[in-house]
Amino acid sequence: MKYNKGFLVIFLTLFTFYMHSQDIKKEVERLKTLGKDSLVNLAWNKFNQNKSTKYIINKSEFDYTRVLASDKRVIISFERNVFYVPLYSQFYYNLKVEFPSGKITKENIESNNHGKDGHYHPKSNSDLFTDAYLYILDNDASENISLVLRAIGLDHLDKTNNWSSKITIKEREHSFWVESMAGSYETGGGKSIYEVEKETGEMVVAPLTGVHIMASPTPPPNDNEIKETEEFIEIKS
Repeated sequence: MKYNKGFLVIFLTLFTFYMHSQDIKKEVERLKTLGKDSLVNLAWNKFNQNKSTKYIINKSEFDYTRVLASDKRVIISFERNVFYVPLYSQFYYNLKVEFPSGKITKENIESNNHGKDGHYHPKSNSDLFTDAYLYILDNDASENISLVLRAIGLDHLDKTNNWSSKITIKEREHSFWVESMAGSYETGGGKSIYEVEKETGEMVVAPLTGVHIMASPTPPPNDNEIKETEEFIEIKS
């Protein structure tokens, strides 16, 4: 039986892709058996080999970690509940590490250009057009976060768990602009907005609450495109 050259090329390409996908599935299954703590350590080591900051970073910078796995990949997320954005700065606050690829993704990039005087925060990069660094919490920021949380009545929350609402605090010259977001722009949800005075820790104005954020619309599927659903499970132990 004779096969033309084009058919053989297509066959070999598909066969190679199939074998590669099987190897990935085997590696993902192996990774799943390691358990959450080992996967978190593996991801942290990978991040530190490629970290985009010159400062020493500890896992304690993050409030919690999540490990999600499908049959194609394992994603380890290092996440925060509060994003504190100093004056004249741009940082990213969460990160994801993916295996087996080893891909590292910066999450939740926030910038604060309010009242810019030509200089950026010393631990931030030079401007909004350059690569964002991971934000490292310092004592002053911790005190400011505590002041804001007390002002909006959230000081009792356990800071080591996944909160249902995420807080973004943007520093201004004399106050903090605060957004509390329940849900996300992908899923929709509610948002409350506050302004807290730096000196007194009091509300500058009454909070604006109940702002509803609509979920981002899903584009209609292409008739010629085969949609494939990737299902994830969370590895909790």
